[in-house]
Amino acid sequence: MSNKSATIAIIAIILIVALLGGGYWLYMMKTKTGSSGTTTSGGNSGFIPLNRSGQNGSSNTTTTTTSPNNQNLSNPTSVGAIPVLRLLSNTPVGGYGASTTASTTFVRWVDRGRGNIYEAQENSSLISTLSNTLLPRVIDSVWNKNLTSFIGPIVQDDKENPVYVYSSLVGRSVSPTST
Repeated sequence: MSNKSATIAIIAIILIVALLGGGYWLYMMKTKTGSSGTTTSGGNSGFIPLNRSGQNGSSNTTTTTTSPNNQNLSNPTSVGAIPVLRLLSNTPVGGYGASTTASTTFVRWVDRGRGNIYEAQENSSLISTLSNTLLPRVIDSVWNKNLTSFIGPIVQDDKENPVYVYSSLVGRSVSPTST
C-alpha cells in the first residue's frame, strides 16, 4: 500500500467515525414533546452526554431540598418514580455498606467530614441520619453483615498513624418527658 492510499483510508475512517458520532449526538440532543405537552431533551436511552438532565423523555418532576450538610435530598412526597441509579451523597464518604432484607435493599455510609451515619433505602427517596454521635475524618469503614456496626480508621492532625474505632448503632427508645 502506498502512502497516498494509506492517507486516504485513514481520512475515510476518521470521516465515518465523525459522522457516526454526530448522528449519535443529534439523536441524543433532539427535542421531544412529552405526553403532557412539555418539551424535554434527550433520547430514550436515559444517557444525555452534555445535558445530564435525567428527564429521559418523561414529564415527571421531583423537587429537592437542601439538608444542613449540603446534600440534595429528593422530596419523598413528590410525584414520580425513584431512579434506579441516584446520587446519595455530595460530600466525601468514609466507607459504606449495603444489605438486602426480605423487603428492601438499603445502604449506610459514614460522612467523612462531619462523621454522621446516613441510610438510604431502595424503595424511598428519603435519606435518614442515623447517628447523633459524630466520628469525623473516618477514611474508610468495613461494615458487618447486617450494617449495625463498623470498624474504621480516623485521621488525627498531630499523629502520623490513624486510630481505629469500632462503632455500633444502638437503637434508643425515647420516653416522653413529664412537665
